[in-house]
Amino acid sequence: MFKIEKGVPVPGITRAKQPVKYPWKELAVGDSFLVPTGAVKPQSVRAAVGQANRTYPDRRFTSRTVDGGVRVWRSA
Repeated sequence: MFKIEKGVPVPGITRAKQPVKYPWKELAVGDSFLVPTGAVKPQSVRAAVGQANRTYPDRRFTSRTVDGGVRVWRSA
């Protein structure tokens, strides 16, 4: 049998804080970084760029496949 309790508040949702993989906050407009070939799949980098564009609406990021990997720029 379960004991019924009243007035117990629902705790907020907590999410595990993962370390930030890419330096989104540190990039100034025109800065870039290279994700080397083999470090992660290029599709994963592009997905991360899309997520960063949604997470930081006041900033814009873009990526291109270049020799050696995928380069990510802050464009705005």
